[in-house]
Amino acid sequence: MKSERLIFKNTLILGVGKGLGDIATFLFLIYFSRSYGQDALGQYAFAMATGGLLSIFVSLGLNTYTIREISKDKHCGPEYVGQLFVLRSICALFGWGLIWLITLAMASGAETRQILLIIGAYHFLQKLIGIFSAGFMAHEEMFRPALLSIVERLIILCAGSAGIYFSFPPAVTLAAYPASAAIVLVATITLFRIRYGWPVFRFNYRFIKTAVRAASPFLVIIILAQFYDRAGLIILTALQGEAVTGIYSAGDRLLATINGFSAVFATALFPSVSRLSEEKGEDLERLCTWAMRMAFIVFFPMAVFIFITSDQIILLAFGDEFAASAAMLRIACWTLVLFGFNRILSILMIAYYKQGQLVRIRMALYIAYFLLSMGLVWQFSYLGLAWAKIIIEIGILLTTFYCALKLCPAVATIKRFIWPTVICLVPTISLVLTGYKVWLVIVVFVALFSVTGFFYSAIQINDFKLLKEWLAKQLGQDASDEGSGLTR
Repeated sequence: MKSERLIFKNTLILGVGKGLGDIATFLFLIYFSRSYGQDALGQYAFAMATGGLLSIFVSLGLNTYTIREISKDKHCGPEYVGQLFVLRSICALFGWGLIWLITLAMASGAETRQILLIIGAYHFLQKLIGIFSAGFMAHEEMFRPALLSIVERLIILCAGSAGIYFSFPPAVTLAAYPASAAIVLVATITLFRIRYGWPVFRFNYRFIKTAVRAASPFLVIIILAQFYDRAGLIILTALQGEAVTGIYSAGDRLLATINGFSAVFATALFPSVSRLSEEKGEDLERLCTWAMRMAFIVFFPMAVFIFITSDQIILLAFGDEFAASAAMLRIACWTLVLFGFNRILSILMIAYYKQGQLVRIRMALYIAYFLLSMGLVWQFSYLGLAWAKIIIEIGILLTTFYCALKLCPAVATIKRFIWPTVICLVPTISLVLTGYKVWLVIVVFVALFSVTGFFYSAIQINDFKLLKEWLAKQLGQDASDEGSGLTR
């Protein structure tokens, strides 16, 4: 249970930080979209997508490398962080200059170009913060990056809302993003200096060359992930315009916020999976089985709830102007479950040094996504993009499942969820399509999910003991481990 408790604790800390931060950003986007409309939200989404793609050449995959190296030798933290910060700063300047050249070649209006420059600066400042956050995580001090993330998002919410209140143009309002990142960067450097000493700010060519070469596999994975996340929006904007991209982005931002929690869970899970992969014992199989069940228990009901209440969610969050986004949400909500499983399978492959195989799988499927997106967006507009993502995520699940099954037989636990899924979805979707009241559909689903989950061992009582024991420990009580092991 020790590994599961540590994962739960780290997930909780990172999850609270990300959750509160994402809620603050989501509230700001609701206010922003209601005040400026579809076109402004489309400009924002396009700038985020473009800036995110270019920022990978500032990241260089060095966060994972930094965490790994500092974890082995805690005293090298200031040297690694300082020198890699200098490298990223140089890359950030070149990257922002490239964005400036792109704006000169764009045929869009001045406001779109301004927003792209502003959001681009935000992305690059984020990468500078990230190298210090990696230093904190290497020391397993998760609460510091979590706290800084909350502070940054709250600054965006407050400063951005003030800009909207005083009727500033969208570009001026969005300047809250780079301003908040600059403030948090100064705070991050200060905290790092207090905790570990001054970073060694210098450019050592030999060190930089070694670090970049060692981090190159992680860079490829990041490039593929960024391409997957951003390319669809760029295609949608190019083929259908900014207003349609704004409609798609309303539901997409909501799902991105929720999907962030599966990333947090995977981040907390990765160190334990890596450690146990060396032992190749029953502990790893037990941990993987538990992780799969947690993904199913959390994300499947969440996806169904969004499917049932999509109209109400969009109306409440964005208003009548974005009502068309509900149709996209009913399709894309199922990516919550697929993302949850795919992230667990991916970290298992990386723990077994199969990142090369993972890169080849992702590269093939992301190229297919690019081609599929162009065809479906041309034919079905923003709904086509949602279908393209669903199809590719299913492809990723099938291929990574096949590869991970050879490494850890416990991933076969996914098969256990097939019948509960079918039994729950058939009547639930039928009731939604026939127009039954939302509360009745939710009650029917909860009843079916509870019964089938326990019957097919997708849900187990011992899963809930983890929360009870962790809370008891925090309260200073003596929580016994006897009889609380996770069943396989």
